[in-house]
Amino acid sequence: MDGDPAGRGCPELRDAISENHFRCGRSAFEGRQTPCQLPQSRLHWRLGFFGWWLSMEVRMRPLSRLAVVCLTVLIIGQANASTYVPFTVSGTFTDPSRDTFALAGSFDVNATSGLVADASLQLAGEPWTNIISQGSAGSFYDLSIQTPIFNAGCSASNNGPGCHDILNLVLSASPSMLVVDHGGSIVAGFAALRDAGFTITLVNGAVAATPLPGALSLFATGLGALGLLRWRRKRKAAVVDA
Repeated sequence: MDGDPAGRGCPELRDAISENHFRCGRSAFEGRQTPCQLPQSRLHWRLGFFGWWLSMEVRMRPLSRLAVVCLTVLIIGQANASTYVPFTVSGTFTDPSRDTFALAGSFDVNATSGLVADASLQLAGEPWTNIISQGSAGSFYDLSIQTPIFNAGCSASNNGPGCHDILNLVLSASPSMLVVDHGGSIVAGFAALRDAGFTITLVNGAVAATPLPGALSLFATGLGALGLLRWRRKRKAAVVDA
C-alpha cells in the first residue's frame, strides 16, 4: 500500500487520513512490515474507493496525475453518454410533383426509458425538434415531431391545431431495439406542410447508431502507454534498490 508522506493529496483526504494511517502508508511504502490499523473516518469512507485509490496514488508524477483526472472525467462522461444513445437519421421525401427533399439530423434514445429524446431534424427547409407523440404501432414504432415555426395566422398567443407542420415517421423497431441492433430503417413517413398546401411522403429512410469518436480509443491507448511506462519505472527502481 502506498502512502501520502508529503501530504500532497486533496485537502479533504489529507484531513481525513489520521496519523496512524500515515504511518501505515509510509511503512508499506518503505517495505517495512509494520502492523497498523486504518482509521474509520466518515469522510474517508464517504469518498469511497476512488478517494482511497487517489490517496494511495498521490506520489505519481504530475503528468500521470493529470492522466488519472482525464480518465475519471472520461468515465463519468461515458456513463452519462450510455444513458442517451445518439442516432443519425437520413432519408428522402417526395412531393406530388416528384420533387425530392432530404431528411437529415439526429435524435437520442434514452436507454433507460426506451423513448426517443432530443430530436434535431431538418426537412424541407424547416427544423423538426418538438416530439409530440410516440409509441408502438404493431411491430413498428410511430414517432410524430413538429416544427417550432408558426404557420400563417398563428402565434404564441394563438397556438391551436394546425399552427405547426407535423412530421410523422414509422420506425422499423422500438427505440430499445434500435439500440440493440445499432439502428434500423424508416418504413413510412410524411410531412404535412400546411402553408405550402401539400404533403410530402417518404421514399426511403434509415436510422444508424452514431459511432464513438475515434479519439476515444486513441485516448485510452495513451493512458495505457502512460501506465506501462510508470510500471517499468517502478520495476527499474525496485531492481536498483535490491
